[in-house]
Amino acid sequence: MFFILSKILRLLLYPTTWIFILLILTLTIKNAKRKKVVAFFTLILFFLVSNGYIISKLISYYETPLVPISKINNYDLGIVLGGASRLVESDTNRLFLGPSGDRIVQAIQLYKLGKIKKILFSGGSGNLAGTKTPEAMMVKKYFLQIGIPELDMIFEQKSRNTYENALFTKQILADSQWIDKKCLLITSSLHMPRSMAIFKKQKLDVAPFSIDQMYDPAYRDFDFYIAPKTESIQMLENLLHEIIGFITYKMMGYC
Repeated sequence: MFFILSKILRLLLYPTTWIFILLILTLTIKNAKRKKVVAFFTLILFFLVSNGYIISKLISYYETPLVPISKINNYDLGIVLGGASRLVESDTNRLFLGPSGDRIVQAIQLYKLGKIKKILFSGGSGNLAGTKTPEAMMVKKYFLQIGIPELDMIFEQKSRNTYENALFTKQILADSQWIDKKCLLITSSLHMPRSMAIFKKQKLDVAPFSIDQMYDPAYRDFDFYIAPKTESIQMLENLLHEIIGFITYKMMGYC
């Protein structure tokens, strides 16, 4: 039930949903003065949620900063959280890395550099209707194709959210007597605060390795401050998703 409710709640977090509702009000309100007030508020809201500078600054206060690979110690295990890929289940049957695909790419890099000895990938299906193939199994096939030895892979394929990532990963580590090993948690920088809190709650010894940092302090073009950006709206949706998720998980006792 919590899984289903969390998916429904996210729909209400979209800034585009707020703007859509306000636009409907603008069209349906008959009082001219009130119509102007709602239209003006809609315009201001659109500017705020689509402004690159404002949204980037908000995100910079929340996400976990990146750390150079050269400063990362060696770890027994790199735990990669799912949501990084999808499978086109057609005649092509190809794996596509999504916006968070750096989780996979940089985990491979850490493995090749000897920073992690093994890779544990945690990810089942995050869709309400499920999928034919768990994400972990897609990634396993990909790892084998690029030459990573099967002995250096561990896969968890039942989890549907971050809490289950931690819960089922702990079970696997306990069963394989890896529970006391040093682990590096690999996920998006915006996802890292909630992920670390959940894994710590499960008493797993993990250190953060953020990827895909959304805030870029070097990006300072003129349109960054003025022009509306659709990507800024998406970034705000991701931020709200993480903040509400953190609060909800805290209330549920997951972190």
